[in-house]
Amino acid sequence: MAFINWNKQYSVGVKLFDDQHFKLVEMANALYEAFKSGRGREALGETFKGLVDYVQVHFTAEEELMLKHEYPQLLRHRQEHIELIARIKDLYGKALSGSSAVSMEMLNFLRDWLIRHIAESDRQYGKFFNDRGVF
Repeated sequence: MAFINWNKQYSVGVKLFDDQHFKLVEMANALYEAFKSGRGREALGETFKGLVDYVQVHFTAEEELMLKHEYPQLLRHRQEHIELIARIKDLYGKALSGSSAVSMEMLNFLRDWLIRHIAESDRQYGKFFNDRGVF
């Protein structure tokens, strides 16, 4: 069973971002599977770094499109991104110190934040972009 089950209700109506969200879910699932199978320490290096790097790529893409189309909630959305990156880096540092409890805390936080952010914040921009011809 997947740690995060992708659901069409997470679609924001912008293919690029739907594809990126799906990839983020896959990466979080891969990290979870690594921890579950006892390879958590190894996964923290490569898999987690890849996830963080990809989150930043995704956030940059969202923010660039928001800026281009003058999305009215850009600053609030950008702040959510900044807070997530800070929290992930904090949890990552703690996990590297050897705390397996932090590892699950990190995974649960990522799952909950990702689902909530997509379902609440990101879905708000879907219609905005679609109205401007971005699908």
